[in-house]
Amino acid sequence: MAVSDRTFRSSRATSTSVRRSKSDSPKRPQVYKEAYTADKLRLAYEEVNDGRLSVRRAAEMYNVPKSTLCDRVTGRVKFDTLSGPSRYLNDKEEEELVKFICQCAKTGYAKTKKEILAIVEEILRSKGNPTHVSNGWWESFRSRHPVLTLRTVEKLSYAGSVASDPRIIDHYFDLLEKTLRDNELLDSPAQIFNCDESGLPLEHTPSSVVGIKGQKHPRTLTSGNKKQMTVLACVNAAGYAIPPLVIFARKSLNPLLTINEVPGTMYGLSDTGWMNSEIFLNWFTHHFLVHAPASRPLLLLLDGHSTHYNPDFVRVAAHEKVIIFCLPPNTTHLMQPLDKGVFGPLKSHWNEECQKFMSKNPGKVVTQYDFMGIFSKVWYKAMIIPNILSSFRTTGIYPLNRSAIHVEDQATPLDPEVESLAEKTGLAFIPFYTPNRLHKSKSLTNDDNQPDQEDGPPDPDNSLSDPSSLNDFTEEEHTRYMRRLEEGYDIKSDLRYNLWLKMRCEEVRVQADIPDNLLLGETLKSQSVVNKFLPKLPELRSETLYKKKSAKVLTSVENQKSIDERERMKQEKLEEKEKKKEERQLKQMRRQEEIQKKKEEREKQIKEKAEQKKVIEKKESSAKKKKQDSICEAKMCSHKSARKWVQCSQCSLWFHCMCQQVTSKVVEQPSYIFVCSDCEN
Repeated sequence: MAVSDRTFRSSRATSTSVRRSKSDSPKRPQVYKEAYTADKLRLAYEEVNDGRLSVRRAAEMYNVPKSTLCDRVTGRVKFDTLSGPSRYLNDKEEEELVKFICQCAKTGYAKTKKEILAIVEEILRSKGNPTHVSNGWWESFRSRHPVLTLRTVEKLSYAGSVASDPRIIDHYFDLLEKTLRDNELLDSPAQIFNCDESGLPLEHTPSSVVGIKGQKHPRTLTSGNKKQMTVLACVNAAGYAIPPLVIFARKSLNPLLTINEVPGTMYGLSDTGWMNSEIFLNWFTHHFLVHAPASRPLLLLLDGHSTHYNPDFVRVAAHEKVIIFCLPPNTTHLMQPLDKGVFGPLKSHWNEECQKFMSKNPGKVVTQYDFMGIFSKVWYKAMIIPNILSSFRTTGIYPLNRSAIHVEDQATPLDPEVESLAEKTGLAFIPFYTPNRLHKSKSLTNDDNQPDQEDGPPDPDNSLSDPSSLNDFTEEEHTRYMRRLEEGYDIKSDLRYNLWLKMRCEEVRVQADIPDNLLLGETLKSQSVVNKFLPKLPELRSETLYKKKSAKVLTSVENQKSIDERERMKQEKLEEKEKKKEERQLKQMRRQEEIQKKKEEREKQIKEKAEQKKVIEKKESSAKKKKQDSICEAKMCSHKSARKWVQCSQCSLWFHCMCQQVTSKVVEQPSYIFVCSDCEN
């Protein structure tokens, strides 16, 4: 064959003077059209290991890199080995951790990002690898488990959490469905109503504003008035809203307070500005029944506030064929339409309108006289048909839908048939508490020549030769190190303890066939680690408590009988109380009469004594006067200056005591009887 026939000239023009750009350079052909999986790599390895295919042929057939397959076949690289540094937790440990986090979130004890990182650091510290877990590990961990995410939580009281029991909600829907079916209201949205109160503060909450970048304390003016206005709203499932009831904390209603009102608004006056039984009964009688449709029966859903639970109100409602359905306590955040879809927009619009009012009226604050003008705008924006319909739909009332209310599952134990990692190994590695995290500013490991001063002096055993097994440690060391491990404290500078811990971990792994990166910790008996540390909400053990927290139809015959019975018992107690009060008053009156009688007798005695004293004093004064006027009858009397006299009991003549040789003390004695010497003879 000629040379020309064996020569091929390329049609592509090339130039040695022009440097070829990177875009003009030929690209490497794409050998692997799609990423290979671990299963394909293992299948290719088995084909080569069994001798059925060569390395090159197996790599082409299963679309895996030849060098990767060759490394697995020759044993240079083991299976399930990833490039880069070793992982903190293996797949099973991360799976247990994810289950633990999800269970905590379901029970209302959700963990924060900081708490999770602290738990992982505690795991690593117990493994003998005290490491600071950075935010990068968290991002990778969350990407590996898309079920986890950071969320802004809602506040929920403990009572609300307990009241969200599935049995209470199921009983509520059973009773609601029975009430709707028995009264043929399943397809009558215009006859299903919901009423509730809400407070609108005169000092609004400002929304986000446009400020100056770098300003430390952006401010906006508010009224500073801490009072709030109580508003009662009532809507039905067809989207109709009854005019509101507004309550003022006043004795009388000033007409200036009603300027720019919502047409048909009813006003209530109370000392506190809050709802009470009297105002609610008047609203139902003179406002609700006036604006409600004439068709009967009507269903009115409300919460169990004490102002609603009024026997007179229940009797009037039963007479007017209005079914009063009381929602379960502490569940209005789930089941009350006004709370779910109306009051939220109402308060948002209230804050916006108050902000506009403050901006348009500089130097003026929101008062009670400005309330109706602002509230009327808010009412028209919030009480729109889509909001009302959505509120009844999301609560599952109309159309009736049990699955509309999503309640988080209660904490349930793991499947007993599935053996968890903790049960398999008998070791726990996830604490429920939140341990203290390490900080980058503190050294995680200390140099041999520079022990940590805060953790104490180095152990004297560190100077011994490095042991090769646990048998090289003394019995005293085993006892001391085991106690240190159980109590959970570490001395970073104690290298001998760290070496003992590492050898112990290796020995336990060999005995129990545990994965290499499993944490040693507290031994479990027969309980999953998640089930052990997971908090559980208390169950409703008492049937009485369950019935107490269930929904009720207040206008039912049974409830009216119970109300009448309670009223009868209450009336009997009041009558008994009044009877006891009358008895106490009667006893008190008798006691007062006795006291008054004794007082009068005492006064009478005092008066008689005073009169007797006066008579005696009068007699004494007359006798004294006589004595002064009389002359001593004694013979040879020479006591002109004598003042003490004595009278003879027989002749009634007066003598000087000195003349008769009688002392004045003897004369003053009541039993003394004086007889003169003449009478004696």
